Amino acid sequence: MAYENDVRLFTASVAATVVAAGLLRSKQALAIPVALGLLVSNPASMKKAAEGWCDQGKENSPENLDRITADIKNLKKQVKENKHWDGEAAETFNTAADSFLAALSDNKRYRQAAGECAGQTGDAYHAAAVFASYVAATMLALGAAFQAARLLPPLVGVPVQVAILQVVNKISAVVNAVVKRKTVLVAAAATIFAAVNTLQIGHQALFFGMKTLPGQAPDFTQAGLRYQKGTGISPKPR
Repeated sequence: MAYENDVRLFTASVAATVVAAGLLRSKQALAIPVALGLLVSNPASMKKAAEGWCDQGKENSPENLDRITADIKNLKKQVKENKHWDGEAAETFNTAADSFLAALSDNKRYRQAAGECAGQTGDAYHAAAVFASYVAATMLALGAAFQAARLLPPLVGVPVQVAILQVVNKISAVVNAVVKRKTVLVAAAATIFAAVNTLQIGHQALFFGMKTLPGQAPDFTQAGLRYQKGTGISPKPR
């Protein structure tokens, strides 16, 4: 079943269990559509987000972390070869560049982990949508059987209704357990995304005033410097 249908499957399942709860006339039956309502989500969007986190961008994209890493390493190499910076200035630049490269490596790894987490969450909620549809179908069948039992003689119909309600209670317990597990999963995913987002914000401050654009040289203008291919870094002309 396609992930794009999961939202409709969730919605239809909740609606069906509401109808079933009306037929069954029990508190446990009424609790089931409420619990299923907590599962309603969009697994397709989760999977799409996962692809975005895992995708490091096309070759000329500013999101391509491998390309940015290569640019920084090339800049370090040119600064060293052209000897525009020596001594403490060169050491300071190299230390900053190495820190930035390490941060990029961490960023790539964490983005991959976040993407995998989003993908697994999407898979889990896709399975939950299928689970909800099975619950809805079962509840409707039990609701119909409960109403049919009312037409039987009391000595037969009442025991049947009691047995049906016992099954409903067990279904309610299972649904609540599933909702609890999914809630924990979402909380864990939210924590990971928040951590990765905080990490990325911190990385933005590593090279203040520097911009890496597709097909263009790094921009150090806010630092009063310029970078030219073949000559390296030099003071910006006034």
